[in-house]
Amino acid sequence: MAHFAKLNENNIVLEVLVVKNEVILDENNNENEQKGIDFLKNITGHEKWKQTSYNHNFRNCYAGTGYLYDDQNDRFIQPKPFNSWVLVNELVNNKQRWHYKSPVDFPSIITYGNEIPYKILWNEENICWLGYDDLNPPNEFKWNPNTSSWLSTGK
Repeated sequence: MAHFAKLNENNIVLEVLVVKNEVILDENNNENEQKGIDFLKNITGHEKWKQTSYNHNFRNCYAGTGYLYDDQNDRFIQPKPFNSWVLVNELVNNKQRWHYKSPVDFPSIITYGNEIPYKILWNEENICWLGYDDLNPPNEFKWNPNTSSWLSTGK
């Protein structure tokens, strides 16, 4: 199956539709993106489509609703999750990928002494990772990247 992202006038993905492979094959049995785009234009009336790879084989990543299609670099980019995060190009799962990264690396330790994993959330207001342990109040901890340890916030 081939996947196509429906784009608005600002290149934001509105939805992703699936098209049977037979629709996009040319006379030599090679995939032809334009055939898929023409097919979707015909059945939906919408003009702006780009093929996306479910396996992340091209255009950086699989597109989802709200993703941006960067036409200058022919790639999809996930929505920016927080204002403090920056777009980086890094090796992810042995492939170069553009993605947003927090200004503080994700914690290297996800548990405290009881070995129960924290629920870890980004706190944009304080530019930090917070961990929550529902079993042992106080249950909020702040990640200290300098010491690679969790510190109780007293909450």
